[in-house]
Amino acid sequence: DDEDGVFERCINTILRQVSDIGRMVQEFSDFARMPKPTPSRFDLAALVTDVVFAQRVVHPDYRFVRSMPDEGLETLGDERLLGQALTNIVKNAAEALSRRPQTDEAQGQVSVSVERSEEDGFIVISIEDNGPGFPKDARDQLLEPYVTAREGGTGLGLAIVNRVIMDHGGSVQLLEPTHGAQGAIVKIVLPHSLSGAADGEHQTLEYANEY
Repeated sequence: DDEDGVFERCINTILRQVSDIGRMVQEFSDFARMPKPTPSRFDLAALVTDVVFAQRVVHPDYRFVRSMPDEGLETLGDERLLGQALTNIVKNAAEALSRRPQTDEAQGQVSVSVERSEEDGFIVISIEDNGPGFPKDARDQLLEPYVTAREGGTGLGLAIVNRVIMDHGGSVQLLEPTHGAQGAIVKIVLPHSLSGAADGEHQTLEYANEY
C-alpha cells in the first residue's frame, strides 16, 4: 500500500541515480578507450539530418532547424565517431534549453548548419541554441577532461567530442552569439580535403514541416 506515494518516489529516485551512474561509467569508459577513426566514405549531410531528427523526436517542444548543401556532402571519416560527437553536442544544446529562465517566453531553438569553404579549405558545422549559454569564466576550459558547468556532469562529453574532431584533423570552438542574444554556439571545423562533394546552394528546413 503506497497511498502517500513515498515508495514510488523512492523507486524513481533509485532508478534515476542508477541511470546517472551508468551514464557516468559509460562516459569514463568511452573516454579511456577512445578508438582511432576508421575512415570510410559517407554522406555527412545525411548524418547531420539523422542526428537532428533524433533529438527532434526526443524534444518535440523545441524548434530544430538545419541548413546544409542540397546535394549532400560526401565525406571521408569515421561515421560512427562523428555521429557520436554530433549527437553529444546537439543533445547538450537541446538540454540547455530547459535551463532557460522561466521568464523567457521565446521558443527554445537549436540551429545546425553545415557549410563548405573553397577558399579557406574547411567544412564548418555550427550548432547554436538560445539557452543560457556557456559560463564565461570557464568556457575556455570546457573542452578539457573533467571540467563541467553542469551539476552532476562528468566533464567528459565535450572532451570526447574534442578528441573525435581532433583525430579527424579538425578543431572545436565554444562561442557566444555575436548579435548580442542569449545562447551558445559550438563550431566544428574539419579539413575540406575530407569532402568530395560539388558546390551547391543551401536550404533551411524545419523538421516540423519536413517530417
